Amino acid sequence: MEQNVFFMRLECELTNKNSNLAVIKNVFEQTIATDFKMSWEIHTKEQKPKTAIFVSKYDHCLFDILGRYSAGEFNMEIPLM
Repeated sequence: MEQNVFFMRLECELTNKNSNLAVIKNVFEQTIATDFKMSWEIHTKEQKPKTAIFVSKYDHCLFDILGRYSAGEFNMEIPLM
């Protein structure tokens, strides 16, 4: 069944030291999110989101993700393994 749902993860670096996350959130809400009826969140790199991992039947996908996680490449928490 088609749900008409789109998921996206975007990572960016704000190089301007004067960037204000509250202002960015407010502008995004007013200029984009409201018009498209988005459910959205912004997290800083200090916040580690709890993440569930779903992979295909191929073990190498899971091993790659867990290897990268163990090496510190992913800023997330996997609560159960």
